[in-house]
Amino acid sequence: VHYAQTVSGAGGVEIREFRVRVGAGSHAEPIVPPPERCEPHVMRAIIRQHMASPSVLAVFPMQDLLALAAEYAERPAEEETINDPTNPKHYWRFRLHVRLEDLLLNTGWQADIEQLVAEAGRGRLEVGARE
Repeated sequence: VHYAQTVSGAGGVEIREFRVRVGAGSHAEPIVPPPERCEPHVMRAIIRQHMASPSVLAVFPMQDLLALAAEYAERPAEEETINDPTNPKHYWRFRLHVRLEDLLLNTGWQADIEQLVAEAGRGRLEVGARE
């Protein structure tokens, strides 16, 4: 998984090749044409679709969660790549461009993620909680 490209970092041609199918089956034609770039509403639709999966876990790269907020989604796509195995000089150079303290203060961004989790019927994990 560490070689996987993030959706938010795909940019340009790759995001145009991605098909957003909101509420449609995997073989259906796209309901909306593919966007030029990964805007927050596009990322929200993609995350919503993945959250609806019957999988026990839904794991998202931090870059894709940050792309839910316009203020975090302006970073150039090439800076979003964690590792590029085709480039021996890439060296796992990704650095989060937002301070964790600022993310903790951004209640709107947190509420957006919590809403996506709730819409999918996925429970919020409480630290130390046991069933």
